[in-house]
Amino acid sequence: MTRVVAPLVRGAGRGTLASAALAALFASGCSRGAEASVRAVDGAGLRAALEAARGKALLLATFATWDGDSVESMERVMTASTALREAGGRLMLLCVDRTGGGTLEAATGAARRVAEKRNLTTEILVWSSTETVALDEAVPLEDAARISTLFPLAIAFRPDGNIAGTLAKELTAEGLGKLVAGLAN
Repeated sequence: MTRVVAPLVRGAGRGTLASAALAALFASGCSRGAEASVRAVDGAGLRAALEAARGKALLLATFATWDGDSVESMERVMTASTALREAGGRLMLLCVDRTGGGTLEAATGAARRVAEKRNLTTEILVWSSTETVALDEAVPLEDAARISTLFPLAIAFRPDGNIAGTLAKELTAEGLGKLVAGLAN
């Protein structure tokens, strides 16, 4: 049980609804949470980010801000990765807006807005090039699959840096749960 020690807002204790609501919000420990880290990467930067995560299980998920389904899937990715992150693993999101054209500034701004609106509190990398070939080369997949054609895409990396599994197009809660659970084995 949480106890409010002192009124938190002017007028608290006078029976105002706003005062009671704010006091309850702060007493419950609710907060907006940390902000997402958003930065642009090219092929070398993406490979460096993946290398920096080596030693920890990693879930990398791609999305495009102009694709409603992939934006919707980011909330499921955040939820599915909670246990992974609590166990010391990492989550990175990769915004691939530039593969459809547009400026880097527009893509970065759109990624920030999605992060704020969806409360995405993790590292977001924004692909800086319009070249899909460079993106595909930065994260080579099995069976000649191409990351640029499979978004939304979730890729699970083992601590040794090797791919443990992928989930493409339909990032369901069940599928993401299985993908993340596979990293614990």
